[in-house]
Amino acid sequence: MDSQLTTPDDIRRFDYIFGMDDSNIEDLREIEQKVPKSERRAEILMLGKQDPRGNPEVPDPYYESGSAQFDEVLQQCVKCCDAFLDKIQK
Repeated sequence: MDSQLTTPDDIRRFDYIFGMDDSNIEDLREIEQKVPKSERRAEILMLGKQDPRGNPEVPDPYYESGSAQFDEVLQQCVKCCDAFLDKIQK
């Protein structure tokens, strides 16, 4: 699977860009600063905060043994995405 790095053009192009933890958000804010304010379109949000009953940070399961953490992270991401979509569709 290919991974994609976020670019300044993404800040201009997308409505929303999600980070999984504080470090991701800091990195996205640094990229955002490279784009003039008048050209910024994306709102940078923490994915985990979209589900108010959940954990605000999405943990990285890569360093855990077994697949249980991957399943938990997937469930968390789905809940957060569903909550976000519910919110913006209202």
